This record gives sequence, structure tokens and C-alpha cells, in this order.
Amino acid sequence: MSNIKRVVKLAALVLLVSVVLMAFAPVLSKQLGGSPNASAVTVERIEIIIMESLPASVGVHVYGYLPDPCTVIDMIVQQRVDNRFEVEIVATGDPDALCIQVIEPFDIMVSLDVLGLPAGVYTVDVHGVTGEFTFAIDNVLDS
Repeated sequence: MSNIKRVVKLAALVLLVSVVLMAFAPVLSKQLGGSPNASAVTVERIEIIIMESLPASVGVHVYGYLPDPCTVIDMIVQQRVDNRFEVEIVATGDPDALCIQVIEPFDIMVSLDVLGLPAGVYTVDVHGVTGEFTFAIDNVLDS
């Protein structure tokens, strides 16, 4: 009988600690300078679109979802290293907001900074989802 009491007391203690941690998670996140939704963007697929112009423009159509309708895309950061574009989509949300717990789909177009690039094959990486495009000629303004 004493073993059952111990198990019940331990289960109650674990439940109590879990409730307290969940209640203080938003406060701890704010104090640590983070956002609980800062990395919550999920990218399902990308489509690379090359606009036929001189010089060419390149857009990346990104399809994915956010963890809930209260989370919004805050900024899009892109950087190029050699022939690789890295695109990061940063989302934020209010951790104190009461929000329905369903995913929120999104699709956005991201314009890449491709003016002046030499001919070649380029890779685009958006949260681990990759694609490629090719410039047959240098992408420069005609003079």
C-alpha cells in the first residue's frame, strides 16, 4: 500500500511541476530574449521563378505554414555566399495571446538580389528546402 501512495505522490508532484513550468514559459522566454515562435516557420516547398527580362529577376515562391494564426512573418533575410542563396523567414508571435491551435498556411514571394551575377548555377535554400536556377549569361545591365 505504501508503494501506491508513493507513486500517487510522485505523479502529483510531476503534474504540479509541469503546470508551473508551462505557466512561466512565456515569462522565461521574454527574460532570455527569445520568442517561442522565432523559429516556428515550416517550409513545405519552393518554386523558383525567373522573369524573362534583361537583366533577369528571380523570385522564390515559398509555401509553408506557421504554428497558429497569431504568429506572423516578421522579416525575411537573405544572404548569398558564392553561388548559394540562404533565405531565412523569421516569424514572431505574442506568447501571451490566446490563439486557436491550428496551423496557418502561407505563401509568399521573395525577390532575390541577382543583379550583376555572373553566368552559372545557383542554389536557393529556404529553411532546408532547396532548388536551383541557372543563368546562361551574366545578369548585367546592357550599356
